[in-house]
Amino acid sequence: MTRFLDFIALLGLALLTSFLSGTDQIGLLINPRYEILVSFGSACLIMGALWTLFRGKSIRRDRSHVTSAILILFVLVFSTQIPLRSLSSETALNRGVESRVPTIDELKFTEALNTPSKERTLTEWVRILTQHPDPRIFFGQKVVLEGMVAKLPSLPENTLMLSRFVVACCIADARPLALLVTVPNTEEWENSDWIRVSGTIESGEFEGKQRGFVSAENIQIIDEPKNPYEYEY
Repeated sequence: MTRFLDFIALLGLALLTSFLSGTDQIGLLINPRYEILVSFGSACLIMGALWTLFRGKSIRRDRSHVTSAILILFVLVFSTQIPLRSLSSETALNRGVESRVPTIDELKFTEALNTPSKERTLTEWVRILTQHPDPRIFFGQKVVLEGMVAKLPSLPENTLMLSRFVVACCIADARPLALLVTVPNTEEWENSDWIRVSGTIESGEFEGKQRGFVSAENIQIIDEPKNPYEYEY
């Protein structure tokens, strides 16, 4: 009986990770660059499950081992009943939305500078506006950005945050980055709404400092992207 429980638990874990990879949902949990490790882990789990089922001599198991196997099976069944969801703007606000990239990466900074303004990601714009010695030279450039709405009472009037999570390894280390966006009326959008903003980089003041804002010229409500996060590579 315990041998069969071990087999089902290991095989179930392998099938779950394979399913998430096969349906492109694994990106909601980890950085895609680690998918090969997930595939390797799934293969190891399958081999472990087969070894457990067909090994010759039965190994004596205590009650705690059986309990662990049953708990794994419970988690597997439970996980199939709850659809994966991306992190929301409420999570971003709870973690603390950042308006600057904390580390300086010369290569990524150079890549961002060499990317046409309308093709730059939100993370690239945050990197440029906070790390360039004279960000004023970017004022007036056109942008097209997608992200989640995040609103704070402390923001200036008619201003909201356009945010996205940046994932280095997995969602446990995901940190929210944001650009300030000036709009005609913030009441038109709610937290976690996904929007596409077309506008211009302008200068504004927030918390006593001059910052780069996006002056919105057009805003569209959009569906959440298939890959809602931006990733560090």
